[in-house]
Amino acid sequence: MPETSSLPAPVTTSGASAKRDVLLRAAGELFARQGYRAVGIDTVLAAAGVAKMTLYKHFRSKEELIAAVLEQRGDAIATDLSERIAAAPATPSNPGAPILAVFDWLADAVRSPEFHGCLFIKAASEYPDPQDLPRQAAVAFKKSC
Repeated sequence: MPETSSLPAPVTTSGASAKRDVLLRAAGELFARQGYRAVGIDTVLAAAGVAKMTLYKHFRSKEELIAAVLEQRGDAIATDLSERIAAAPATPSNPGAPILAVFDWLADAVRSPEFHGCLFIKAASEYPDPQDLPRQAAVAFKKSC
């Protein structure tokens, strides 16, 4: 999936996991549009339709929520990109098909109306301290690419 503000649809079976997924989705969409520091916890709670207790049951802090959003987004990007590359195998007549698939994926990502910039770069810029969880999550994703 291109790096857009919409997180992948959650696949859950328990109520607790479903609420966690709702939190991640709402937070991811808000962070993508408005930035991390501009979005308060109360805004995330209102968008997700959950209580503060639910948030803190799953995440100890806003920074931990941000790191979880980035981890989920990174996993979704890696999966979607791998699928796109696998669907475009190199052939004798088109040996560059896999690399072209990467560029096609990137073009789709940045053209999406839901794309508001790279969440990982935003996290690194809004959380400059190397000890910050959001920065660590962003760096980990960028290193895995």
